[in-house]
Amino acid sequence: MTVKQRPEIMFSRLASVLIRAGYSDFFDSLVKVLSSILGTEYVLIADIAPGSQQAHTLAASSHGKIIPNFTYNLCGSPCETVPEREVCNYTDNVAELFPDDTVLTELGIQGYAGMPILTSEGRKLGLLCVMSQHSLALDDIDREILQIAAAQVGAVLETSHSQLQIRSLTYEDAVTGLPNRQHLRDWLTDTQDVHCLLLVDIQRFKEINDLYSHSTGDAVLYAVAQRLQSRVGDRGFVARLSSNEFALIPLDPWSDDLAVIADDIRLWFKQPIVCGKHEFHLDVTIGAASRSDIELSGVKSAGNELLRSASVALAEAKAKGAFIEVFNGTMVDSLKQRQGLIGKLQKALRNDQLELHYQPQLNLKTRELIGAEVLCRWHDDELGWVSPTTFIPLAEERGLIAELGNWVISRACRQLMEWDQQGASFLGKLSINISSKQLDDPEFVDKILNLIGDIPPSRLVLELTESAMMRSPEVNLAKMKALGTHGFIWAIDDFGTGYSSLAYLTRMDASILKVDRTFISRIPGSQHDESVIRTIIAMSDTMNMQLVAEGIETEAQSAYLVSAGCLHGQGF
Repeated sequence: MTVKQRPEIMFSRLASVLIRAGYSDFFDSLVKVLSSILGTEYVLIADIAPGSQQAHTLAASSHGKIIPNFTYNLCGSPCETVPEREVCNYTDNVAELFPDDTVLTELGIQGYAGMPILTSEGRKLGLLCVMSQHSLALDDIDREILQIAAAQVGAVLETSHSQLQIRSLTYEDAVTGLPNRQHLRDWLTDTQDVHCLLLVDIQRFKEINDLYSHSTGDAVLYAVAQRLQSRVGDRGFVARLSSNEFALIPLDPWSDDLAVIADDIRLWFKQPIVCGKHEFHLDVTIGAASRSDIELSGVKSAGNELLRSASVALAEAKAKGAFIEVFNGTMVDSLKQRQGLIGKLQKALRNDQLELHYQPQLNLKTRELIGAEVLCRWHDDELGWVSPTTFIPLAEERGLIAELGNWVISRACRQLMEWDQQGASFLGKLSINISSKQLDDPEFVDKILNLIGDIPPSRLVLELTESAMMRSPEVNLAKMKALGTHGFIWAIDDFGTGYSSLAYLTRMDASILKVDRTFISRIPGSQHDESVIRTIIAMSDTMNMQLVAEGIETEAQSAYLVSAGCLHGQGF
């Protein structure tokens, strides 16, 4: 057996292969490095078609060398027992446990470990397995290595799926398998006998994505969909309307009493949703509309009018913190108030009445100031301070976010000039968030160059989230490269919430990775988050990128990051 490597060396070697995701030799390189890291004689990555009992290898290594791909039966093999989400480990005598698998006996296999390869929605694509002619007892670091490797393989396989298959899912929600928004609208148009409609919103769902991961969030949504579908059955129509919002249309002979149906839904969620080792106790908010309570004169589709009215009722329920609200005409007044708020925001934006605040970024070891992140704030004469969690989603909803983002850039550069003129030049760099809507603008590059005026681009850091980057990766890469040639510095914000964009990191002109605060909030103490952070640190070292940790709130967090090799950070 090989001598066990130190964790930082293991993660560094893994990171050196992960950054090649998408290259033609990625799978071959990965099985070889896993064999070396884990000290096993055999490693394979296999694809499994839905419902199939056969696996086809995409890469396989034997004693550190790549061997030809092959197909094998799952029945009677340890691969058949690999669970849907966890690592499966048979430490010893695996050939005796599976006597029908003659390959194990022929190769003299004693230890086996397998990890499922999943899509971002949690569907199984295949498996990653390692086999040893000796005992194979995985420790927590070994398991983390397999989980991270399988996650990246899943991302690569998922992105390689046929675009034709994606188009075929126009009417199906990819995460839950339920009818999607377009399917719902068409169904409502074609169905005349619709008496009422309920929108079910999963409260605080964003916290699940932030605190765990988007894949966990998707797994929760899938479980919610299954629960709704199983309870409703043929008594109604269920669809996924948006991120955490589901539509339910009761059909005869189910009750048309909205209060009764809402109580049924509340009862359905008394039991927690279980995803892996986590239990989620979910609360729901319901907006409902009844045909008897809406004006249908001149309306082409009663069903779609019910959907619109239920959406208004749901917004009212959220505003009040109520379990359920049934649409009535007065709710339109509330909607008008929100319209008034957007009017005030437009006025504040165009009259230069917003403010910028600056969140310090520090060298965690020396506590020296190295930069600041620009934060937009709004104080209204009538309303007082309006939270960014209120006006930024409102700006996104009403198409103002690009204008707001451009104002922030212009005002931040003006502030730099004012500091210079006062003899108090800011020595660090100002980090400015770029929204996906700004990036969508075909004239984005020219607009940025015009907005900064006489400020050298090297004094600014443009922050872009992974999700914004991946909306149109090739187009966005070109824009990033164009601005990089002018001297702008790019940072990838909220990094670590997924591995889907690793294949693009080597092609980006980004110099900085900002670790998402969801990982920082549970360290020290969370072995999973500590492992992820170590992997990201190793990856950033490999790519010569600066790492900035977001959301540091305690001395213990700061001390752990310094000891792990992350020297820059900011608060929440």
